[in-house]
Amino acid sequence: MVTAAPPSSADPILEDIETHLGANVEWLEVSELFLMQHESCVDGRDSHGVLGTPGGDTGELVLALSAVESVAKRPLLDRQIDRVVSAELGALNDFYLHTDTHALKHLREELSKDPSTAAYAKKLLRKLPPPPKAIREKVIEHLVEARNVGCGHLKLMLQHGHDYGVRPGLVRAVLRSIYRRYFDGHPAVSFTVLDGGHGEEAVVQIKVPEPVRSSALVPMVTPHRLGTQVFVQHPQVADFVRVTEVKVLLKEAPWLIRLDVTQPLILARMRELADKQLDQTLRRLAAGLPIYVVDFAPDRTYAVHKVGAVPKPPAASKDHTH
Repeated sequence: MVTAAPPSSADPILEDIETHLGANVEWLEVSELFLMQHESCVDGRDSHGVLGTPGGDTGELVLALSAVESVAKRPLLDRQIDRVVSAELGALNDFYLHTDTHALKHLREELSKDPSTAAYAKKLLRKLPPPPKAIREKVIEHLVEARNVGCGHLKLMLQHGHDYGVRPGLVRAVLRSIYRRYFDGHPAVSFTVLDGGHGEEAVVQIKVPEPVRSSALVPMVTPHRLGTQVFVQHPQVADFVRVTEVKVLLKEAPWLIRLDVTQPLILARMRELADKQLDQTLRRLAAGLPIYVVDFAPDRTYAVHKVGAVPKPPAASKDHTH
């Protein structure tokens, strides 16, 4: 059983987090992450144990492709992005993308106004069933617009691409490719609809004592339980997965080498962009919230430390990137 170190001072949020963690940690071997598990978003509304990174698997794939574009100094074509998505889904058994009920409601309202999609719109309650093929592309074009994206991280990248170092057209291309395969019934796509509003009271960063490797055990944490929500991030796990993802990317898409893209260059740029994107998303979704680091010891005990607070949102962006 996981136990916490005694709090060093009276801090009701810290106490909430310790209580929350005490009943909501399960351990996963990292090798299983590539076989039967995925990286989820940092979103605090998820009621399942997660390994958290902004945007989950989809956010990480956008991150990798943005790094490729940055290193290659040229945008990828949509068909090249589609080939990478196909390779990625072929290499994984579980690939995460999420939306929420608010975005589905907005999508339903939009599609209800079009006679060709009105009947399908009635099915959009808390799920996103495959639409008839005659309207599939029309539905997908609605899904990739920011107003209908239920993942805050992906939505913000569409709205503020310049601030994120991401081309919004790349984000839309990735989403189109994933949705097409989801509607075709691809077994690797793990599509999740999160419910309710945001009520996160803190940002929680999970740290383990040893370098993450395939044989390591890492703690999965449930962001939402018994009325408490927290943003959950696993920075060490995310970095390990990025190293592996770049290897898979270059193996499954060897044509990238012709763009003078190498593994060290991609990984270095991914790390730079990851820090930038996390900062942008937290400033916009969690401004002012306290940040806590949970340090896990080898015996699975842990100590929670407050390390600061999320800074204020950035100045209004004038990004008009397409």
